[in-house]
Amino acid sequence: MRSLWQRVKCRARAATAALGIVFVGLLPSIVADISYAGDITPPPGIVAASIEYTGRITVDGPPVTASIKTPKKNGLMVFDGVAGQRINIGFSGATLTQGRASVYGPDGALMSIVASPVTHYYWTAYKPAPESMATKAASFSPKGGSLDLAALPSSGTYTIVISPGESYTGDVTVTVSTELTGEITPQGAAVPIAFGRFGQNARYTFVGTTGQTVSLQLSGVTVESGYLSILKPDGGVLGTPTSFGSQGAVIDTQVLPTSGTYAVLIDPGHVDLGHATLALYNTPDISGTILINEASVTSTLSVPGQRARYTFNGTAGQWVNLGLTSVTTASSVVSMLNPDGTTLVSTTVGPSGGSLDPATMLPASGTYTIAVDPVGYNTGSMALTLTSPLIGTVSLDGPPVPINFTKPGSTARYTFSGAAGQWVNLGFSSVTVTSSTITLLNQDGTVLASTTVGRGGGGLKAPSPLPATGTYTIVVDPTSTHTGAITVTPSTEVAGSVTINTAPTPVIISRAGQNARYTLAGPGNQQVTVKVTGNTFNGLTVSLYTRSGILQTEMTRSETSFALNPVTLLTPDLYTITISPMAPATGKLNLQVTSP
Repeated sequence: MRSLWQRVKCRARAATAALGIVFVGLLPSIVADISYAGDITPPPGIVAASIEYTGRITVDGPPVTASIKTPKKNGLMVFDGVAGQRINIGFSGATLTQGRASVYGPDGALMSIVASPVTHYYWTAYKPAPESMATKAASFSPKGGSLDLAALPSSGTYTIVISPGESYTGDVTVTVSTELTGEITPQGAAVPIAFGRFGQNARYTFVGTTGQTVSLQLSGVTVESGYLSILKPDGGVLGTPTSFGSQGAVIDTQVLPTSGTYAVLIDPGHVDLGHATLALYNTPDISGTILINEASVTSTLSVPGQRARYTFNGTAGQWVNLGLTSVTTASSVVSMLNPDGTTLVSTTVGPSGGSLDPATMLPASGTYTIAVDPVGYNTGSMALTLTSPLIGTVSLDGPPVPINFTKPGSTARYTFSGAAGQWVNLGFSSVTVTSSTITLLNQDGTVLASTTVGRGGGGLKAPSPLPATGTYTIVVDPTSTHTGAITVTPSTEVAGSVTINTAPTPVIISRAGQNARYTLAGPGNQQVTVKVTGNTFNGLTVSLYTRSGILQTEMTRSETSFALNPVTLLTPDLYTITISPMAPATGKLNLQVTSP
């Protein structure tokens, strides 16, 4: 069975790098099977007797294949470098299972290797380098690997030492290149880039000024994977390197911290070859304010990587909702940020629009931010509507309450006073909202019950009686950006009791969404039948439960008269019969329980 190990592109901030299995390269190479004859001087610490192969390679010249056929022998390859050159070394076509490569300068000192964020995964049978080698070794992917040298400190002859691991033998093809270089202009023409040499990077420079904003787009990518970075004038990375694949990549708007010459670095993964197109923009992010319960704000983002940020003043304990409409961007991440910059809530929005509804009240008073960040290199616009919920109170068994949603993304929060042990029903009628989620919350904000209601209306009943006396909340949340009206009718259940083999009991349900609950004192080991007559409902469900809530029998019918299947009550107990009309209907029936 294959085991999965993390691997890196072999560009640790190190002095050496381990070679792994690689595929045969695409470039023609020069095969040089040369035994050491003293014409190439080994670097310090390398014993001449340990060297089987020596060869010479030209920077930006053809690849050269080194062949090591004797176990525990090394190879040397030299190239002439010029001070200031940035050298990339690619390894491909390897039949060596494992090895390390290190580079020595003209003075015999071990060269620094530039770190790379590129990571991959592969399976291997050998163990990773020990901890003491963590800064001196990294493993190549099966497709090859590469090393990036810091700018050469001086002109002269540099030496690549190839050291197979264990007692491995085989070949490896080496390609030594300078980086692809050029200039790119903000808002100027996009630059096409062709990676035709294994391990080669591309570096394009531009002059920036303090406070200037820039963003990047990499498109038309045929390279399998890699990383895109902006380097500051001091060589440090601005922001975070961004990974890319065939779908391309974008670096969102960055503010330049200082004036000087910046560089865009494209670092293909593995030793990938292919093409890409690089574009640099300097359109700043959009910023502004948005007011609660006021006019919508339209965000229009015209270049890849551009974002929008709108602020509003919020108060601790306040509820807010954000509606997102008229969306032309294929995909965007919209977030609400706390005053300290952390994310309060976030969602992904496409052309159908949507809403952003924090699950909690605003945690603190201060300035909050709505951030709009298109995914990838998408551009477009959307309208943002910030509202506070519609707030009010309702009374159990009181008058129905109409709620009208006029702004997209708006919600409603209505409270009522409930007593411990009450069974609560909610009815929803006169609905013009396409779809809404309606939730009944406990006093601590936990969910007691929830349902989805469309234009046909409906009902919601708590699965258990209210746990305590206090204030409960009904939340009405129209789905997506829907608006319209809905009437909420909160009720306690119709309640009563029935006795076996007595006259039918009239049951009248006069409120939308209301149910009925009747108790039955049942003796042990007796068969009973629940009967309904004079039913005026188009559909209703009648159920018989034990005191502990175990269902004994149930039936959904619309006929004027019907009977549930007989059931034997095994133990003497207080049983419950529930009557639940379908839809928010009203009507009446007669309820009777008989026993032979």
